[in-house]
Amino acid sequence: MSNFATTDGVDLYYEESGDGRPLILLGGWTMSTEWWRRQVPDLSQEMRTIAMDMRSYGRSEKTRRGHRLSRYAADLRELILHLDLQDVVVCGWSMGASTIWSYVDLFGTDKLAGAIFVDQTPKILTDETWKTGLGPDFTLSALDGFLGNIESDPEAFFQGFIPSMFVTPPPEDEQSWMLDAVRKMPTEDAVEVLQDHCCQDWRDVLGKVDIPALVITGGQSSLFPPESGVYQATEMPSASHEIFESSSHAPFYEEPKRFNDSVRNFVGAL
Repeated sequence: MSNFATTDGVDLYYEESGDGRPLILLGGWTMSTEWWRRQVPDLSQEMRTIAMDMRSYGRSEKTRRGHRLSRYAADLRELILHLDLQDVVVCGWSMGASTIWSYVDLFGTDKLAGAIFVDQTPKILTDETWKTGLGPDFTLSALDGFLGNIESDPEAFFQGFIPSMFVTPPPEDEQSWMLDAVRKMPTEDAVEVLQDHCCQDWRDVLGKVDIPALVITGGQSSLFPPESGVYQATEMPSASHEIFESSSHAPFYEEPKRFNDSVRNFVGAL
């Protein structure tokens, strides 16, 4: 359990364990290090696992500054430099995957050996050019109402959102810690970065991911269709695609053994 200060003076929390090739785990929107509890004990037996809380997440400093993906990508870069890491594998779930695309957009693939993208589309908003966003009706005109609903009653939103991420909702005690984890991020910070996240289009960045990549999608994802994963694997120069048929938006949690084996095999082949 450690902290480091970013160049703009924000104290960020991370956890690391194990030895070997570094694997950085980036959670989805508001999802802190606790979400990787089914990965770290297993994967850290073979590699150096590092789970990071983005700014205002979990045990990182609560700040009103920098809630945009470009700053989150810079925070990832600064963690890599802080730990003097080389040949890193980054694994990003949901908005964590978009953070990796932002990193590549800003810094290329410097310091990276591989990247894993878990159940995320490169463009969330749907329009006449893109039909594999967050549902057929999630257009720019719908965004303000969506964000407004979160801002007005975040508790009700997360109580509905958490179970919707799974084919079979977790037991109440598990949902309880999940809710506690997302509550640690102030609502205004969460809404601000979600707005930025929703308005991005990373399709022109996919071709710049010039390292081995693994795209994992939930076959029953409640957020994004598997076709988005097919598109990503086609557009990135050296990417493979796996569909976890028994999972929704969180395949690492619903099918942890298969997920961990996929990560282990991907890292081992680098």
